Amino acid sequence: MHIESINPLYTKNWNDLLNKNDEFSIFLSSEWARVLVNSYKYKPFYLVLKKKDELGALIPFMEVRNILNQRSGVSLPFSDVCHPVITEKINPDKIIERTIEYAKHLGWHYIDFHGGEKLFGTATPSVEYCGHRLELNHDINKTFSTFRSNTRRNIRKALQSNVQIHINESSKLLDDFYYLHCLTRRRHGLPVQPYSFFRNIYDQIIAKDLGILMCALYQGKTIASAVFFHMGNRALFKFGASDMQYQHLRANNLLMWEAIKRYCKDGYKSFNFGRTDIDQEGLCRYKSGWGTTGYPIKYFRYNLKKEQFLEVNSTNFYSMIKIIFGKMPIGLPKNLSRLFYKHFA
Repeated sequence: MHIESINPLYTKNWNDLLNKNDEFSIFLSSEWARVLVNSYKYKPFYLVLKKKDELGALIPFMEVRNILNQRSGVSLPFSDVCHPVITEKINPDKIIERTIEYAKHLGWHYIDFHGGEKLFGTATPSVEYCGHRLELNHDINKTFSTFRSNTRRNIRKALQSNVQIHINESSKLLDDFYYLHCLTRRRHGLPVQPYSFFRNIYDQIIAKDLGILMCALYQGKTIASAVFFHMGNRALFKFGASDMQYQHLRANNLLMWEAIKRYCKDGYKSFNFGRTDIDQEGLCRYKSGWGTTGYPIKYFRYNLKKEQFLEVNSTNFYSMIKIIFGKMPIGLPKNLSRLFYKHFA
C-alpha cells in the first residue's frame, strides 16, 4: 500500500476527484484549503493511500505550530467535522498505521482528527460535540410545520417587526458581519478570528458560489448576520453574530429561516446547524427546535510520542481565556487574534 502527500491547491480537478464519495464536504475542498493557507500560512499535507493505483483513503492535514512551536497535524483546522475518506477496499487499521508512520516521519507532536469515528472504533475521543441536521423538503410549508411552535412564533415576530434580509450584496456586508462577530465573541469571552480569515472566506467560498452571507437589517442598521456554506446537495450554517440590543426582534430566527427556504428551493437535501458544545444546553434546544435530528461529533487526538489516543481536558484553559477576552476593549482582542488564533486550530 502506497502513501503520498498531495497539495490540493496544485492538484487539477481536486473537487471532482472527491465529489463521488459520501464523506466529501466543503471542508475537503480546495477552496477551504486555500482559506486556511492564505489566512494562517498552514502547510497542507493531504495524505492519500493507494492500493494498486486506486484510492483507498484520504486524510487531509494542515501542519499547525502551537505556541511552544511544536508541529502537529490537524484534520482540519476550524472545520466542524472532517471525516477521512475511506473506501471499502482498504483495512482501517492499515490506514491508521501508515498515517502514524508518516506523521512520525514529519516530526509531528500529535495528530488531531475532527471526525473519523468509523476509522477509530473504540478509541477514546479527545472531545465530543453535538451536531444537528435538518432533512429538507421541497415543500417549504411542510418544512416550516416541523419547527417547534416557539421557533415559528419567533420567525413571525421578526417578519412583523419589518426586519429585512439582504444576501451577498456587497463586501460592506462582510464589514457589518465582522463588527457583529467581534461583539458576539467578546460577549462570550472568546478570541476573535482575524478579519483576513473572513475576507478569504468571502473571496474563496462566497464569491465562488459555495456559500452565502446574509444580514438582517432593522431601520437601515445591520443587527444580525450569518455565513452559510454549501456543496453538492448539503448546506451548513457556519458562523452567526448579532447585536443583543435587538434580540427581541428575533432576527437570527429569520436569517436561519430565509437560508433554509433558499436551500429548499434550490433542491438541497440537508441543512446542517453546525457543531455545538455538549454543555451548551440552551443552544442545543434552539437547534432542536428547527425539527433537526441530533447526532454525536467526535474528535480524536493521537500523541505520537506516547503512542496513544488522548482525552483533552481544556475546561480550565478556556475558562481563563473567557475571563481575559471578556474584559478586554473590543479592539484589543482583534489585534491579539492576528498573532495567536492560528495556534487554536
